Amino acid sequence: MKIIKVLIIIFILFNSIYADTSKSPEVVFTGFKVYPKGSPKKKEFKQSEEIVLNFQEAYRINIEYDIMGIEQSEKVIFYYKMEGLDYDWIDSNNIRFATFTNLPPGEYVFRVRALFEDKDSVIHNALKIVVSPPWWKTWWISLFFGVLIWLIFPIIIIYLVVRILNLKREIKLKNKLLEK
Repeated sequence: MKIIKVLIIIFILFNSIYADTSKSPEVVFTGFKVYPKGSPKKKEFKQSEEIVLNFQEAYRINIEYDIMGIEQSEKVIFYYKMEGLDYDWIDSNNIRFATFTNLPPGEYVFRVRALFEDKDSVIHNALKIVVSPPWWKTWWISLFFGVLIWLIFPIIIIYLVVRILNLKREIKLKNKLLEK
């Protein structure tokens, strides 16, 4: 039993001395919460490279982030921006999440950068977010209505021309009858 304890202590010491310290810190997304319009529930997504939302889910979103791989993460300054929405980097004031409301349909890239107090090193991470438009604003609906208008417009013109010709013919017939 003593041999096992000694081996465990040696193993722990060996791992702490020769642990891989070459891993550099990284910014990770720790949560992505969606609060759909008209729903008090929140919907959570797992970390991935791209998140696709429908237009109702884009009512309010929270993106949580943090830094992994360092011990004093409170000495890190975070900046973020939503490409496609924000032009400049926004200082997070040590708050580790960003909230966006009413995102219009489109493709966005949420970027986070972490600056250490020494200002020498910067770490980035990005998350692609796609907000799908409602069905009535999609390209195929526009195409459908465009084709429909191109089909209906000539039919209406033909109907009106035939109607006018028929009315003229009736007027001529009535005039001939009145002359007799």
